Amino acid sequence: MADLGRIRARLLRWDAVITIGALALPFAVTSVLGFIWLYERGWFLWFIAACIGIGGAVYLVKRIARLRRRNPAEVSDTGLPPEDGVQPDPDWGERETAAFDAARDLIRRRIDVAVPWADLETLGREVVETVAARSGERAKGALDFTLPEALLLIERVASRFRADMREAVPFSDSVRLRTLVWIWRNRDRARHLARTGYGAWRVIRLIKNPPVGIMQEIDNLLAGGHSGHITAEAMALGQIILLEEVAKAAVDLYSGRLRFSDAELLEMQVADGARDHLRLAAPDAPLRIAVAGQTSAGKSTLINALLRLDRAETDAMATTDRATAHPIVLGGADCFLLDLPGLDGTAATDAVVQEALDTADMVLWVLRANRPARALDAKALDAWLRRAAADPARRTPRPVMVLSCIDTLLPDWPYPEHALPRQEALKVGEVVKAVAKELDVPMPIPVSAVEPDWNVAAVADALIGQLSEALMIQRNRARRAAGDRTGTVTELRRGTALVRRGLRGLASRFQDRRDTHEE
Repeated sequence: MADLGRIRARLLRWDAVITIGALALPFAVTSVLGFIWLYERGWFLWFIAACIGIGGAVYLVKRIARLRRRNPAEVSDTGLPPEDGVQPDPDWGERETAAFDAARDLIRRRIDVAVPWADLETLGREVVETVAARSGERAKGALDFTLPEALLLIERVASRFRADMREAVPFSDSVRLRTLVWIWRNRDRARHLARTGYGAWRVIRLIKNPPVGIMQEIDNLLAGGHSGHITAEAMALGQIILLEEVAKAAVDLYSGRLRFSDAELLEMQVADGARDHLRLAAPDAPLRIAVAGQTSAGKSTLINALLRLDRAETDAMATTDRATAHPIVLGGADCFLLDLPGLDGTAATDAVVQEALDTADMVLWVLRANRPARALDAKALDAWLRRAAADPARRTPRPVMVLSCIDTLLPDWPYPEHALPRQEALKVGEVVKAVAKELDVPMPIPVSAVEPDWNVAAVADALIGQLSEALMIQRNRARRAAGDRTGTVTELRRGTALVRRGLRGLASRFQDRRDTHEE
């Protein structure tokens, strides 16, 4: 009651009343004089009729539009374009995006008009089940997630809600929770008081000035219908956005992206980069570019051209029997060029190459232009891509194919200013198309990496164009590797340690009881 008294005292302060009256007086006087002017000239009834006609026409147009939107053939009954509302996370893969799109389609089909808030919980569960059914290789249930994942989801949603409230809600940092509770408890009393006061004001207005009172009642009737329709539309859009946020959170939950927090992933990436320290005498870098191909395909020569340094051995013999890393900066991003052993048909070499391909963020595949035997390349590519296709949750880089030693096919090489004559350019194009068709790969980039090198910049540009996708691949790999580390063996170790602590505790209690009994 003390709070109510303070509020009443503030509302009845004379300075507040005078200020409100001074602001409202010009509008009130202008409205009254305008109605008197219309009445004196006999235009008052015409004005009322025109207002009713315009308002009725607008209402009919709105009504027809709503009836047309109820047609099942319409994509979005609420009029919300697909590009509006909550958007999918750009970090998502195809499976996560498809699950979110399915949930969004369900939401926009089910919410034609605003639904009761009590029914929104049931619809929210249906949205979550839709996302779960489309997540992973097999359909998941609504409860197919771990307790740490649920806690991390709550943490993220609470943090985002706090930031949104501080940004969008005025005085959210200063209003006490006690005040909000008081307002909520007295909401019915305030609503009843407002309706009673407004009804009394309508009666007084009608008695004091019947023409003005009638006109205001007509205006309130028309405006009230439109405002009610607009409120229903806004509520429906708000419910759609709320459920789409639920769908977005569900995608993160069931895709395994909440298995570890960003801080935990950063720690794992730092530990994962320790392996590269063993390969280099140069500083480590976040992105791995695996350079694969047959023996003497020109991998090291191409790396030298990209580095502009003579850091990789080049010889007619195979010079790389293990993955050798070379630091390079591409598009402002630090990278490793991993010079892999040349494919020679042996199982040991294939194992080293396949392991490097599985942990690479980008793949640069070098093919020798004057070597028609490409069976080893086809076999290695097929094994890598088949393994990636069998695991849809894993993001796989799109290989950048390079056709090296193109100068060996052109007898008059080098050409002035590196400008290929028309016939030679057509010949190179035919070779490029033939290789792409033979291996079923993207069009390879023809290059000559020996001095004077040609078209090496196109290779660098192709790698730079894949930097953003490479970052996504790296995060995906770190998340999956972290999940493997917390597998069965780790959990068994934790369980064993817990059992040991329990046994020690029991032994300690038993010893205490024994000592007490002896005393």
